[in-house]
Amino acid sequence: QGQEARLERKWTAARDAFRRCADESCPALVREACGPWLAEATEKIPSLVLRLSDATDGLAIPEPKAFVDGKPLRAEVVAGAPLELEPGRHVVRVEGTGYFPREEELTLQEGDRERALSIALRPLPLMPPLPEDRPAPPAHAAPFRIIGLSTAAAGLVAFGVGSVIYATGRAAIPAGCDRDAHVCDSFASTVDAESARSRANIGAGLLFGGLVALAAGSALFVVSWVTGKPHEGRKNAALMRGFRW
Repeated sequence: QGQEARLERKWTAARDAFRRCADESCPALVREACGPWLAEATEKIPSLVLRLSDATDGLAIPEPKAFVDGKPLRAEVVAGAPLELEPGRHVVRVEGTGYFPREEELTLQEGDRERALSIALRPLPLMPPLPEDRPAPPAHAAPFRIIGLSTAAAGLVAFGVGSVIYATGRAAIPAGCDRDAHVCDSFASTVDAESARSRANIGAGLLFGGLVALAAGSALFVVSWVTGKPHEGRKNAALMRGFRW
């Protein structure tokens, strides 16, 4: 087996085989024959040393994982201990939480001892902040908004109707009457004037009441809108600084 592996240039397999025949349990003649072959195989075996770092700051990557030709490596090898491999082409893959994985290809020659391979991983972009959850307005705010809006609308209607009634009432006072002294030149004119003045007074009352209702309703609507508006603020995100995808 050792000679077959030696001829195929599979030096790690050859070394393991020659170690067995060079053991003290084997006859001296066999040990003497296997000794030079063991030394040759040991000298030919190349080894690889990984140097892993963060591409942004050059610091160490926390708990990285590494693979050679699809096989996971031991923690001490990932940390920088030499790894013996067969000569030839190999694919090294490195992964880390929060980093883009990276693969490197290299070819090891016979006798390459502790061939250094530096791999720097690029961090994944930071996760964007989560959208702000806007709390619903307080339940008591909506009814007051409706009341305020309705009151303001009713006040506006009353103001319009009162303005028309007041204007028509003032215009209906007979020409023969003194509007300020309430004196007319005839009894009929006096009756008509009193009716017109009553209509104007009703219109004035509606006009004034409409103004008050419009102002009160508008104020109630604005106050309920402001007090019921969700407060803007930054969410206390569970993501800590430096957390990555």
